[in-house]
Amino acid sequence: MAKKFLLGLAIFVFWTNLFAGEFLIDTSVVYVPAPYSQVHPSVAFDGTNYLMVWADDRDMNNKIYGARIDQAGVILDPAGIVVSVAEGYCPSVAFDGTNYLVVWDDYRYQGWPNIFGARVTPAGVVLDIAGIAISTAANGQSFSSVAFDGINYFIVWHDNRNNVNEDDIYGARVSKAGMVLDPSGIPISTAPDDQYFPSVAFDGTNY
Repeated sequence: MAKKFLLGLAIFVFWTNLFAGEFLIDTSVVYVPAPYSQVHPSVAFDGTNYLMVWADDRDMNNKIYGARIDQAGVILDPAGIVVSVAEGYCPSVAFDGTNYLVVWDDYRYQGWPNIFGARVTPAGVVLDIAGIAISTAANGQSFSSVAFDGINYFIVWHDNRNNVNEDDIYGARVSKAGMVLDPSGIPISTAPDDQYFPSVAFDGTNY
């Protein structure tokens, strides 16, 4: 019965990906999903392994999970790594040469989301169990993205502090030690109406 279920699941995934224009490179790797949904993945590479992070609803309360994957496609943490036990969504991850920084939308304060982060070692150890508060400004901050410039991280997000009905883009630098260097945030775009869903990259000089 279990074999028939897994075979049926594999066929379903194959045809779903085929019609979506997607396909598996490593067809020999078996992926067994956790219960309920796992969404919004982001991935970074440390020179040896990848760290993939996502929002995970396996216990019916979205948390931030991760897993390391080697270059051969072997999942090193098949049960996943719990990065944050607070309710969270939309993680993003970057590597600084020593550790990863994972950032996400965090709902621990029961209302508007804030931007939190945590450092994770290449061995899969979460260094900031309680999370780092990157932005807890008024109203909501969400949909963060992170990059590293060789010295510090830069995180960007969309932000409602100026108007609950309009999104602006803010950012903040975070050091490799996890210190928030711009606790009030840096306004990047506060034009009229909405600016949202930011993404960030570094070119060797500027973001």
